[in-house]
Amino acid sequence: MQQETDNFVMLVTVDGKVFLNFLKGAQKRMTIAKPGYFVEEVQAIMQIVTQKNIPCTVYMDPDEKAVRYGFGEVKALELISQNSAILNPQTAQRIRMAVAIVDDLALLYTPVALAWEQEPEQITFPNGIVAGKTLAESILARFNNQPQALPELPKNVIPFPGCKILKQEEKALVKELGETIEKLKKNPPVDPANLKEIPIYRNKYKLLKTEVRGVNVKNKTISLKPFTSKVDIDKRLKNSWTIFSPEDLVKISQYKEFKAKIRDIMAEYTIDAMRFGYLIAVDRKAAFQESLNKAQNEMKEKIKKNIIEGILKESRDKLAEYLTVQVKDKKNCWGDVFKGNTAILDMLNRKELDEKTVLKNLVYAFIDHTLNFPEADKFIDSINIECIYMDISDELLNNEDFMGILKSHGDLTVQVREYGKGYEKGQDQETLFP
Repeated sequence: MQQETDNFVMLVTVDGKVFLNFLKGAQKRMTIAKPGYFVEEVQAIMQIVTQKNIPCTVYMDPDEKAVRYGFGEVKALELISQNSAILNPQTAQRIRMAVAIVDDLALLYTPVALAWEQEPEQITFPNGIVAGKTLAESILARFNNQPQALPELPKNVIPFPGCKILKQEEKALVKELGETIEKLKKNPPVDPANLKEIPIYRNKYKLLKTEVRGVNVKNKTISLKPFTSKVDIDKRLKNSWTIFSPEDLVKISQYKEFKAKIRDIMAEYTIDAMRFGYLIAVDRKAAFQESLNKAQNEMKEKIKKNIIEGILKESRDKLAEYLTVQVKDKKNCWGDVFKGNTAILDMLNRKELDEKTVLKNLVYAFIDHTLNFPEADKFIDSINIECIYMDISDELLNNEDFMGILKSHGDLTVQVREYGKGYEKGQDQETLFP
C-alpha cells in the first residue's frame, strides 16, 4: 500500500489559491521553484517556515522580464532578498515551470503570465501534476545535483537532455537580485491589476497609394566658364550648356513600358478601390514590394541604355560641334584652353597630325575631363515608385461608397479586419518592457 502511495501521479488544476493551500500543508520540508513570486506567497512561505521550523529553499528567475511578464512582483523580490536566512533563495535563468516539493509530495504546474492573460475563474483542463514520494525525491535529487541512476528506456523512447541546477553563493545572489530590483524600480513594470481588457483589431488589408515619378534627372546644365574665360570671342557666347532639351525630359519621365509594367504588378497584387486608392492584403505586401523593386531595377537599366545614353551622346556631340566652331579659327587660344594636352599640341605644331582630327580629339577631351560632362549613371538617380500604406480607418468603414467597393469584391467587408481582445494599461503605468 505504501509503494502505491509513493508512486501515485495525478493530473490537477492549480491556481494561486490552490498553490498556497498546498504549501500550508508542509510539516517537514519545502523546496519551491517559480519564475517569480507575489508578496502574498512569500509571506505565506515565511510564516510556514518560521512557525514549523522546517528547511526551505526558494528558486526564482533573476531576469527582470519574469516580473514584467506578470509572474511576480518587485516587492516580493525585495522581501526574499531581505529574508535570505529564512528562505535560502537561489536563482536559475528562464524558469517557466513551477515546481513545489512539500514533504513527500511534488507539485508541478504552469503559472499564468498575468501580463498576457488573467488567471481564469474556472480551469477546465488540467494545468498541473501532483505526485508522491518517488517523483518528489527524484526531483530533489536534481535540485541538489545528486548523481541519479537512469532506468533503461524502451527502444522507442527518445531520452531528453538534462541540465544542472547550479547553486549560488549568498553574496553573488544578493548582488544579482539587487541589480534586478534596481532595474525594475527605474522602469516599473505594468501592474496586472491595472490592465483593462479592451477589444482590439488587426487590419488584414491596407490602403495603398502610389506615385511613379519616372527618372529624377539632376545637373541638367554644365558651366562653360572654363572655356569662355580663355577664348576671346563674342560676349554672347553661352556660359552654360543645357544637357537635356524639354523634349528629352518628357521622353525620360514618360517611359511607357515602365508604367505598363507597374500597372501589371498593381493588377496582380491589389484591388482598385477607385478614389480611395488600392487595397492590398497585408500578407502580400512583401511580395508586392519585391516585384516593384525588381521592375524598378530592370527599367532603370533599360532607360539608361535605351534613352539616357542616346540623349547624352547627342548632347555631347552638339556641344563638341558648338565649341569647335567657336575655337577653330583661334589657334592662339588652343594652348591655354587645351593646356592639359600639350603632347598632342606639340605633334600638331610639328605637323605630325591632321589639324581637324587633333581639334576634334582636343574638344572631346576638354568636354569629358575639364567640363566633366556626365555619364548615364550620374543622371539616373532612381526610378521613384513611392508607396504609401495606410490603415483602414473606422471612418472609411462607415463610408457608404467605400463599403460598396468592398462588397463588390467578394464582400471584403468581413475580411479587412481581424478582431480580438487585448489589455490596456493604466495611464500612470510605465511600458511593459524597457
